[in-house]
Amino acid sequence: MFIGLFFIYMSIFPKKTVVEKRITIHTSFFFKNSSKSILANFKITNPLGKVISMPNQEFFYFPKKTSNYINNKNDYCEGQSGIIYAKFLEQNLLASNNLTTLFDKFTLATHSYFSFKIDSDFPPGKYMVNSSFIIDGIQTKSNSSDVDFFLVEKLKITRNSNQIIIENLSPETTTFRIIYRSSNLEHEFVESVAGNSSYAIPSHIETDDAFLVYAEDQEIRPFFTGRISYRNPKVQYLSKRNSSFVKIDEENCFNLEGKLHEFWLSLNGFRSKESLINEFDSLVYNKLLSKKLIVERDNLT
Repeated sequence: MFIGLFFIYMSIFPKKTVVEKRITIHTSFFFKNSSKSILANFKITNPLGKVISMPNQEFFYFPKKTSNYINNKNDYCEGQSGIIYAKFLEQNLLASNNLTTLFDKFTLATHSYFSFKIDSDFPPGKYMVNSSFIIDGIQTKSNSSDVDFFLVEKLKITRNSNQIIIENLSPETTTFRIIYRSSNLEHEFVESVAGNSSYAIPSHIETDDAFLVYAEDQEIRPFFTGRISYRNPKVQYLSKRNSSFVKIDEENCFNLEGKLHEFWLSLNGFRSKESLINEFDSLVYNKLLSKKLIVERDNLT
């Protein structure tokens, strides 16, 4: 919507999330040649039609002169993260038919941000963020209102005889990734499952060391039970054919040979502790764990 000489755009990130996480709602205000006070009201409508009202907010806009920003490239986007620009453009291109005009409005705009927690009892589905702004006695909404929404996703792993099923508990289509191992290499399988339906994982995907990843990587769930093991990120290493030299610091350097070397090579990515011990043995595992070359976690989210 265009009223006079001002524009209001919103972006929401992450666009896809899960319960117990937070989203950030970003609003950018662009006016020409005049400082403004903006009264804002946000309401979030959940998939069941329930409205969650946010406290009223007042924003203050002071115009930026274009020439001051173009003359200094370092200041042109001062204080704004590149990923925020990318997310803003991604979510608002559909609401604007002129990319140059949109970019100018964004870089010369005033920006506000607030976060919103997705509580554990929030139902999965599409949440519309409805905005209302009053400026100079005129009430309007954001120019990006058609795309002002976020998705709360929820997938469930179930087992049916010899099949592993991904159940989508959201009414919206959900895209997921499965990161699995085969021949000691990581592979990626990408699929979408329609709302309130299920998908049977193909039999060629080995799930002993596999992970289900979705909601813009906000949710990472192993297909296995037990602890997750991976290389300590502090470790520097150089692997050759018959050995691996690993270094945590100047006082903790080790040359791994034989089974220790094979174990280190196998520990590329995230693994099930149980599968590693089954593949090698607990003595090898515990030796590397005692040297702090391995990190263990119960989950990755």
